[in-house]
Amino acid sequence: MSDEINALIEAIIASGKEQGMNKGDIATRAGMQNNKFGRIINSDPRISTLIRLGHAVGLKLTFVVEDEDLSSIINRDVF
Repeated sequence: MSDEINALIEAIIASGKEQGMNKGDIATRAGMQNNKFGRIINSDPRISTLIRLGHAVGLKLTFVVEDEDLSSIINRDVF
């Protein structure tokens, strides 16, 4: 599994803990079986699964431009 996916899962778990939820609670709130979270951690989850889990703890998945030059062009900071 990629570092980015691991970071997303860790953020979901941390946000859930801050709200007093364990992994089973997060999965249940996301409309999944409460034992499914463990299987997700040990697999390569789909983006839709990560989005559902994130929403369960109040997180929103977003993508950012990694290239600074491209980001400047997109944000119209160059011209």
